[in-house]
Amino acid sequence: MACGAVNLSGAQINGALFWRQIKIARGELNLAGASCRTLNMDRESWDEPAQIRLDNFTYKGFNQLDETTSARFWLEWLSRQPISHLTNKFRPKPYQQLADVLQSMGHEEEARVVRIARRRRQADYVRLYERPPSDPLARLYRKLNIFWSGLQGFTVSYGYRPGNALIGLIFLSFLGAAIYQFAAVQGIMTPTHPLIYKEAVWQEGSGPLVAPKIPAACHANWVYPEGKSAALCARTIPSEYSTFNALVYSIDVAVPVVNFRMQDDWSPRVVDWKSGATDWAGWWVRSWEWLQVAFGWAFSLLFVSAIGGIIRRD
Repeated sequence: MACGAVNLSGAQINGALFWRQIKIARGELNLAGASCRTLNMDRESWDEPAQIRLDNFTYKGFNQLDETTSARFWLEWLSRQPISHLTNKFRPKPYQQLADVLQSMGHEEEARVVRIARRRRQADYVRLYERPPSDPLARLYRKLNIFWSGLQGFTVSYGYRPGNALIGLIFLSFLGAAIYQFAAVQGIMTPTHPLIYKEAVWQEGSGPLVAPKIPAACHANWVYPEGKSAALCARTIPSEYSTFNALVYSIDVAVPVVNFRMQDDWSPRVVDWKSGATDWAGWWVRSWEWLQVAFGWAFSLLFVSAIGGIIRRD
């Protein structure tokens, strides 16, 4: 079949539209506003036109699809549209139409990939080509929306992959566990109960300094005391007190809805117990803890929003 540009704009086809075994199709295939019941095509034929207009092209299904057809093929098919329809004059309708048809045919993963691609194109259009408002508050609101949209895309693929947020929480928890375990070995993690400290420090009385009830080896490293005083140190902490566990502590910090009480009983030491000066190693661990709390809230909110369908609006 040899032809120039093929213009089917607005055509109403009651049956199938055949685009198969096309050898030469120079120029543009214009399907804008056309409709048909089904598309009967092969992969090679769609590569022949220079570009394909799909805006407002409607169809209900596909006939004789190649078994190797994948989400990648559909994205390549959509990318054959005019460049302006993918950038500064973005047309979301072809993406939505294809995703709905694939969903109705049982190709759920392929439909999900197409919907994610549509949201990414839409976000790029808003960020790069949409004219910013003149009002300062409206510009700020637009920037916040762009940031939130980018965060959704990066983490949960605009709500279509909520499991990514759980993976982020798991990674955050294990990374935090490694940091808190290192801090415990270095003597940075300390109990928070004030009575333990009262018995651990030297106290001034009316006479000479009185030795504390808890040995120095204990309050130098509460989790892994040096020397032979480990058993004695264990007896100085109340029996109902939580034994420090880095992973449980990290989950307690990272997941807002979880409270294992580990964070209530332990905390990084930010002040040196001897001199009263800032303990910078502990300060950095505390700073990571704040960061972990922020990321934990973000991942949790994104997961809940994705599951509840707040983010995803087809």
